[in-house]
Amino acid sequence: MSYNFCLKMGFFLCILIVWMQHPAESQTPKRGQAVYFNLGGSAPLVAVNYDRRIHKKNNGAGFSIGGGYYGGLSTPVISIPVSINYLAGHRYHFAEVATGATWISERGDFWDDGKQNGGVLWHATAGYRFQHKKGLIARIGAGPLFAKDYYSFWLYLGVGVAF
Repeated sequence: MSYNFCLKMGFFLCILIVWMQHPAESQTPKRGQAVYFNLGGSAPLVAVNYDRRIHKKNNGAGFSIGGGYYGGLSTPVISIPVSINYLAGHRYHFAEVATGATWISERGDFWDDGKQNGGVLWHATAGYRFQHKKGLIARIGAGPLFAKDYYSFWLYLGVGVAF
């Protein structure tokens, strides 16, 4: 073997060892984002939500946005919940609080008053979130949905994945 070849291989091995000791940020697990399916909560009946922490960690301030559906094929009600939220806790267990608005389509009789109506519902929720290090999320909680002349208290269950 030539001297240049051995020098290049030695240099390559040094770079490889240093690189293995300090993996690139893209290889570290990022957990500041989640997608979950909700039953109840900030959107009437069912919704899929995207949740993001402001910082790349499991707790702290964040926001969520989603899309929901309620009703049958003849009178569907589409909803878009938007929330600001905060997770307090560590490791796998978090208390979560949120507040925001949910837009409801005008295609159904959501209020059971015989009219085609829609608009904005305001919501606030408080609950518990389990978030495993491998990404599984389970959520449970409760909170009110309210608007002008309307108030309802909803429970919610959710399951999803963090990434």
